[in-house]
Amino acid sequence: MLLHRHVVRWLPVGGLLLLVLAVPRAAGDTFQWSKYEGYPDAWYDSFEAKEIARNVLSWQSPAGSWPQDIDTGENKYEGDPKELKGTFESGASTGELRYLARIFRVGKDERYGDAFDKGLKHILDAQYPTGGWPAFAPPPKMTYERHIAFHDYCQANILHLLREIANAKQYSFLRKDKRDTIRDVFERGIECMVKCQIVVKNQRTGWCALHDEVTLQPRAGSKYEPVAIYSAETASNLLFLMTVKDPSPAVIKAVHGGCQWQERVKLAGIKLAVKDGVVAVVRDTKAPYLWTQYYEIETGKSMFLTQNATVKYKFTDIEPAMRGAFMWYGPWGRDVISAYAKWKTKFPQ
Repeated sequence: MLLHRHVVRWLPVGGLLLLVLAVPRAAGDTFQWSKYEGYPDAWYDSFEAKEIARNVLSWQSPAGSWPQDIDTGENKYEGDPKELKGTFESGASTGELRYLARIFRVGKDERYGDAFDKGLKHILDAQYPTGGWPAFAPPPKMTYERHIAFHDYCQANILHLLREIANAKQYSFLRKDKRDTIRDVFERGIECMVKCQIVVKNQRTGWCALHDEVTLQPRAGSKYEPVAIYSAETASNLLFLMTVKDPSPAVIKAVHGGCQWQERVKLAGIKLAVKDGVVAVVRDTKAPYLWTQYYEIETGKSMFLTQNATVKYKFTDIEPAMRGAFMWYGPWGRDVISAYAKWKTKFPQ
């Protein structure tokens, strides 16, 4: 669900293999849905555009969402529709909905409008009373998958889409009362995100990948996904919150606290390399900042997991095989630091 989704590449440099760290692009860009947004309206009346839309319709699950890691616009789904299981992970569903809204607005083909309405209703119905969303709905009961999901951009992507639907002109085909409802849903989602932020000794920090859908407390996921402050998910949430127009005092406080936490825990002067076949942390005074994936909530210590999921606090204390199996270090906070430098001039503490 989490660590294995990050892109890890090793490149030969100066006799060593250096780790190139990358973070998956936000949802909607996974299969280049965003490129179609720049196309003129006339293109959406073309055979190519309609063929993509027909393919997208075939991949919509009975619930109204779309599966992840599949280019749903490339080919038609030929399987049993009942087998389709959609999600909000990794950009699934939000890109398809944007595309369907655009092609419906241009051509008024009710098939696309109905599919958009179904997908939007699914998102609205999936929101918990506390304001967050699971990774897919309905989630299995009594498993970690029922929790509010911040991993893989789930909350941020849903909120980005809802804000567009509530305010952007291209969604003006929706009734005003419907857009007002969506605006309320969006605000509740932001409130939930802020309330989930982990506070340690009266200081705001970051987020876990999963939070309880009722209590909003951090929750563990699968074997290698412990209760912790997660760098990638924290960065995703902070970058989203910094896009909120006219942020409330609660949002402003959350951003300042989270960004200052990422500044405090950044790691300077190191990089990862493979030495004698084993991933190692090596010194490099010119290396850009890194963050570890997990931070223990109470102590702030970096956490690493052995093969049996025992927590260790030193990278060298986990098995050599585990050091290269997951992305324990990453660049997640770099964009946050850059964005925060500009944002805080507009919204000082």
